[in-house]
Amino acid sequence: MIKKHSYLSLPNILFSVIDAKEHSAMEWVLFNHDLANELNIDSLDSDKGMNVLNGSDNDIDYFAQAYAGHQFGHFTILGD
Repeated sequence: MIKKHSYLSLPNILFSVIDAKEHSAMEWVLFNHDLANELNIDSLDSDKGMNVLNGSDNDIDYFAQAYAGHQFGHFTILGD
């Protein structure tokens, strides 16, 4: 289910909607609390945060973004 997201209103060539796959048995190895607090994303250090990162949060539209640039000596189209 795709919800309203400003990036998803752009032409389809700029992104691909993906079906994020949940990974089992994930656990935090290291979490930089100071940086997360500074970026106001300290809520990621929770079960819900882990679900966001592992692709199992049903409230999120997962998509890959396309971008381009002059890398490796020539014009290249890349993506996440």
